[in-house]
Amino acid sequence: MVCHGVPLVTISRGKVVYEAGVFSVSAGDGKFIPRKPFAEYVYKRIKQRDQTCTPTPVEREPYKGEVVTVKSTETKEDSLAGIRKPAPP
Repeated sequence: MVCHGVPLVTISRGKVVYEAGVFSVSAGDGKFIPRKPFAEYVYKRIKQRDQTCTPTPVEREPYKGEVVTVKSTETKEDSLAGIRKPAPP
């Protein structure tokens, strides 16, 4: 079973500290607990996804067929002429 949601009320040491989007705390309430960033139980799926989605090369034989050269009939000035056309009066 998977459950997704957000807290409506948070109780800390017997006091309501969060309710209806409002925090009601004062300095000195609570206790700092040092934790390592990027906890494994949260980021394990991300690490697994990155490992499985890593691109791998595909080994293929080099192309041995005929290669055709195509000459362009358009010059550089011809291709830029469409860009440089003045606007009609």
